Amino acid sequence: MAAVAIGALAGAALGNEIGRSLERADRLHLSSATTAAHQAPIGKRIEWKNTNSGSFGSVTASREGRYQQTGARCREFQNKLTVRGSTGEYVGVACRVRDGSWMVM
Repeated sequence: MAAVAIGALAGAALGNEIGRSLERADRLHLSSATTAAHQAPIGKRIEWKNTNSGSFGSVTASREGRYQQTGARCREFQNKLTVRGSTGEYVGVACRVRDGSWMVM
């Protein structure tokens, strides 16, 4: 279940140019930070860094609410990535689904 959530939210980052530059190990670090951000208090920045590639970033849950149509718990996430000297930021929303995993909206 957690892997689905990780893949979904991290996938939003990987859709941009900087995200596509992430190495496999970078993606694992990002996934771990994303998992931690699912349960972290709103506003707590979860940072990650791959010392081998030099890539780093953070994931922060910025707000939480309910999806009106289903009542699902949702969180807005702010993500920042720096890969090979280029930095990008993006915002995504993920909602918790019945099986307990998170799905990007």
